[in-house]
Amino acid sequence: MAEPPGKNPKKAKKVIFYKSGDTNFSGLHMAVTQRNYRSFESLLDDLNQKVWLPSGVRNIHTPGGKHGVASVDDLEDGKSYMVSSTKKPKRLDLGKIKKPKVWRNAAARALSANDSKKKASDEVQNGKPGPRAHSFPLPTLRTPKRVVFMKNGDPQTKHMILLNRRTAQDFEDVLFDISAALKMKVKKLYSPEGFKIESLSAILNGPDLYVAASAAEGFKRSNYIENSPLKNKPNKLRRKSHDDSDQPPNKVQRKTRGKWRVIVTTNDNPAAGTDAMVFLSVYGQKGKTDDLVLGCGDGHFEAGEEDEFNIQVGNIGEIYKIRIGHDDNTEYAGWLCDKVYII
Repeated sequence: MAEPPGKNPKKAKKVIFYKSGDTNFSGLHMAVTQRNYRSFESLLDDLNQKVWLPSGVRNIHTPGGKHGVASVDDLEDGKSYMVSSTKKPKRLDLGKIKKPKVWRNAAARALSANDSKKKASDEVQNGKPGPRAHSFPLPTLRTPKRVVFMKNGDPQTKHMILLNRRTAQDFEDVLFDISAALKMKVKKLYSPEGFKIESLSAILNGPDLYVAASAAEGFKRSNYIENSPLKNKPNKLRRKSHDDSDQPPNKVQRKTRGKWRVIVTTNDNPAAGTDAMVFLSVYGQKGKTDDLVLGCGDGHFEAGEEDEFNIQVGNIGEIYKIRIGHDDNTEYAGWLCDKVYII
């Protein structure tokens, strides 16, 4: 019996993946087969390595955003799809996708320059003026920039976003991402001093802290800079111990009880975030705490983000070790934690 159209598992489906609402991303061409991607999760993992999104690739939709893709079988040969971090992506008009710029490598430019010089020399010998030489610089590759956005008038409500200068979206898309992170409709950005920010280049070339406001709000002064997780910390940060023994090392803390501030940094890999329940245990010379729940999803522990929490440890003596982990009970539980500070 003949295979139904589009259902032959051996035939590769040639599809194009675009970013949600991003007309600057020219698309990722892929050949998808059930042999290469035995599960939908394996396809998402591969897309995470090839397409950068602030919170990673977690959903696939049709360009209109109305229909979601739930399995590899749902993909159709020759079709275009849109990847996003949320279940409600921003619509994408394929007709407005910008074509990629073609950059020539050094060998091609050198060959072209030699051809131009030879042609110019020939023309000069024939009594014709030679052309001017033109240079074609390669694009500058820069490291991603960490930017903190705080809610207008409320510096405790903040979110960190990793902006890549090479693949950054337009200003409206950044406002859309900030709105989703802060759970408010962001229409305006200000510097901590109150100057209005009106372009993406101003963010990339400016400071690492901005204030997000709605359309009807004016700038509200507050202690934004003092509450920024990116500001220089005093030399009171305690190291994360990797000692698994039961014997405490040399003293690294003098404070023995009360409230502590915990700062957790997630790696900036697009797939580093987790929506699992994260907990922390603190060890002291007089005992240890129970598992202290820090958070479970809700915008915490996203890729490139730095989260802050306040905990109560009780009288456990001088602290010498901490342990952090998660319950591994969600679909996207995997987590790559970079640093943990307890102050």
